Amino acid sequence: MLWWIHLTPMKNNSERVSIFSFRKGGARLELTLFVVLVLAYTIFAGVYLTPKGSSGWPEILASIVGHVSTFIPVAIVVVLVFEIVGVYMLLLWDLYREERNRQRQEREAALQQARVKAEEANSRAEVAERRLNSWEEWYARRVEAERQNVKFDEPPPSESNN
Repeated sequence: MLWWIHLTPMKNNSERVSIFSFRKGGARLELTLFVVLVLAYTIFAGVYLTPKGSSGWPEILASIVGHVSTFIPVAIVVVLVFEIVGVYMLLLWDLYREERNRQRQEREAALQQARVKAEEANSRAEVAERRLNSWEEWYARRVEAERQNVKFDEPPPSESNN
């Protein structure tokens, strides 16, 4: 899916998103996460991983530093995975938002088209109603002329309206 994002034409390079860059304002969050992970592991190493028979603080400190130094690459990987997942979530959110906007525009266009069709149908109905009224009036005049025994030579409305 990522290849599709990078192959789509963009208006300018400012719209391009690199998967190897940090989000704007995200560095503080990642740094905080890294520090919290390292501090938590330092406390964990100091409490649970130091040898029980240690004599003095230099040995305890060396043990903690040894454990933490092996944990730092793990913390870096965890933070990078967190960042990559965040970037992909933002990309997916942008795609979702664009799709939602496209669907909204399609609905609005369909609604506008339905309004136009309804107006055309109303216009045709008005024309049909006027035509029917003219026929009814013509028929009423013809019947009245027959009832009064008057010669009726008025043409039907369809012939006079054409």
